[in-house]
Amino acid sequence: MSIEKGDFMLPETKISVDSLRCELEDLIGVDWGSVWAGPPQGGSEEFRDWCDRYGWRSLTVEGDPEIVTRHGNNLEFRTRGFWSPVVSVDASLWRVHTASPEEKGQVIPVGVRPWEEYLGMISDVLGEPTDVGSLEDGSFPVPPNEKWWRVPEYPPKGGNYRVAYWGSFGGRPQGPITVLTQSVSMYTWQAEGGGGSGIFLSLKSPSLGEMNG
Repeated sequence: MSIEKGDFMLPETKISVDSLRCELEDLIGVDWGSVWAGPPQGGSEEFRDWCDRYGWRSLTVEGDPEIVTRHGNNLEFRTRGFWSPVVSVDASLWRVHTASPEEKGQVIPVGVRPWEEYLGMISDVLGEPTDVGSLEDGSFPVPPNEKWWRVPEYPPKGGNYRVAYWGSFGGRPQGPITVLTQSVSMYTWQAEGGGGSGIFLSLKSPSLGEMNG
């Protein structure tokens, strides 16, 4: 963890750019049909085999499944608590927080460099994004499917600030829709208090729009 822009601002890298590259290269080889179908019952031998297939280690057998990959990174399988079907595989990449009102204006610009590094690396692996943009310059992408990401209000009150997405995942059958976001905490826009921002990766099921809820 490094400290920038003052004593209160604490940028934290959860998954480095190089480590995320390794993850994506591994994930291209995953049987995504079996991922979207959901894992076997937690704690069962079948579940252990399911994890072992890709070098994953389970962190929980309750709620949404969470695993540690062979590269030491956490991935969460969003299932709405039912284990099946899986609607997305999510990872927190980077975040920053400050308790100082004087520094809160920096939580967005301090994320520009890591955003560009993640964006460039993912483009190296998956090709150029289908669309990319931000709220600040009026280019924020409208999702082809409203369940892929939320379009924020303007003036902003929190939520997504930058978005990039890829509609193809290495040509894999049933491969995910890849969504990279930088979001900004709601309290950042309020008059008092500090602020925060984070960069996240979400691998969305291509059937998400067909699911209820």
